[in-house]
Amino acid sequence: MTYHWLRIRADDRSWQAAWEELDTAALAPLWGAFRGLFGISTSELLVVSGTDDPEKMVEAIEDAGFGIVDGLPMTPTARPREFAPVDEDGVYVFRFFDVASDVVDEVVELSTEAWTTFEDDDAYEAEVQGLFREAEPEDEREVMMLVTRYADLASWETSRTPSPVAMDLFRRRHELTAGAIAIATRPIPTPT
Repeated sequence: MTYHWLRIRADDRSWQAAWEELDTAALAPLWGAFRGLFGISTSELLVVSGTDDPEKMVEAIEDAGFGIVDGLPMTPTARPREFAPVDEDGVYVFRFFDVASDVVDEVVELSTEAWTTFEDDDAYEAEVQGLFREAEPEDEREVMMLVTRYADLASWETSRTPSPVAMDLFRRRHELTAGAIAIATRPIPTPT
């Protein structure tokens, strides 16, 4: 399944007003929609959809008064294993990695191994929701997107010093990336 990640902006009014007018049927199946805490403008949202009709989705988003800032079709790697919409409250951190296409499998392997101790730490609450890769990379580099749910910002901050095993694996993963950007968000309810 291809997931469509979009960063959208309501330029002439609040995102809440535009979101209430959005035809959510065009987003179906919706994996999640998220408002920014830090890393994006207060007028922006992140949307992840599994739609079969991305053109219809974009049209509905634009009809509601949003502009498309950025986006990519993505495919899941180790997670999610099956499509299930995000349904828990918390802080969702999107991390975008710039990697060479020939190291994607190694990034996935290091991440998966690190999660075994990272997610099992009593000092904080964290659960990886998805690790995606670009569906149609145009050259030898591509973007990977990691989405992790934390109970709150305190959990996210504490998780910056995970177990030594996870820390070593994350350090090795970092060595394979040319850069990373993090955006912290909260899920928003789907309009009815």
